[in-house]
Amino acid sequence: MELQAGDTIFVKAVEDYDNSLYGAAGEIYTTFTGELMFSEASGVANPIAFSAGLTKNISLPSGTNVMYDKIITNAGNGFDKTTGDFVVPQDGTYMIHYNSLSELGMEMWLELYLNDQYINSAYGQAPHTWADAGNSVILDMKSGDRLRVRGRKGENIVLYGQPDEIYCIFSGVMLTAKNAPAA
Repeated sequence: MELQAGDTIFVKAVEDYDNSLYGAAGEIYTTFTGELMFSEASGVANPIAFSAGLTKNISLPSGTNVMYDKIITNAGNGFDKTTGDFVVPQDGTYMIHYNSLSELGMEMWLELYLNDQYINSAYGQAPHTWADAGNSVILDMKSGDRLRVRGRKGENIVLYGQPDEIYCIFSGVMLTAKNAPAA
């Protein structure tokens, strides 16, 4: 997210549900963390970062791409909402994260692909509730590479999303540029 001086970010429990967090001395299970990735002082002229979410339930029959419908951040214009792909705008090392929540009682099994190469998976199963899972990776990528999240082939995945409940997220940020963009 792009923030300005004085902006406030917080985590709020949903009032319609019973909520509890577990914690004990010496045991940290829940954290809220933020990182400043780019600032005017950092000297990064053209930051590249994206975050897209899902605001509706979708079905992913056998290997279909997740079509994230809400762009939260798209610095560098690498995220393509029409395909669900992040198209790398500049050679570099990128940190990527995705997380999803299944529809009630459904299995959730997603896979991350760079071009047509499998990278990693996120799997969750909870027969009587919502299953969630996510994964992260740091990748060296080249301009024009395409990164996407898909449902696992052979599986019918149903992901949960609502306009005010965005659990399914696909995000990335360039950590280091490998070369300067063409002028």
